[in-house]
Amino acid sequence: MCITYCLRIAVLYDNHCDCQPADCEFAQETHGRCVDCRHQQGDSCGLTQAPLPAAGGCCHWNIEPVDGPLVVSREMLAPLHLAIDESEVGLLKDLDVSYHWSEVGELLIDPADLALPSTYGLGTELVEDEPWEELE
Repeated sequence: MCITYCLRIAVLYDNHCDCQPADCEFAQETHGRCVDCRHQQGDSCGLTQAPLPAAGGCCHWNIEPVDGPLVVSREMLAPLHLAIDESEVGLLKDLDVSYHWSEVGELLIDPADLALPSTYGLGTELVEDEPWEELE
């Protein structure tokens, strides 16, 4: 699993899979076009640094980026199917997500430590691998 932070609904999710309507009301909707997005930088996304999608946009169109650590809640972990008897820190450990504790005992993650999808909302499992250049 490759875990990403969703800036739109403030949850952690597996970026190998497309977002699902059961987890997010914005999943599989038409979103603003990348060329109209404030994150568009030439032919790249300013959030992911990935090439822009061939068509359409993503669900993070014009969303304000997050800077710095965030407090982890059970709601934040819901798309990762946190079991009722499972602890937040246990799930983060199982998924190899970097976390730390605040001075007052809050469990924190930093979105900057997490992976980024090529296009928010679309999983990476169907993205074709880039061809390797052969070494001579």
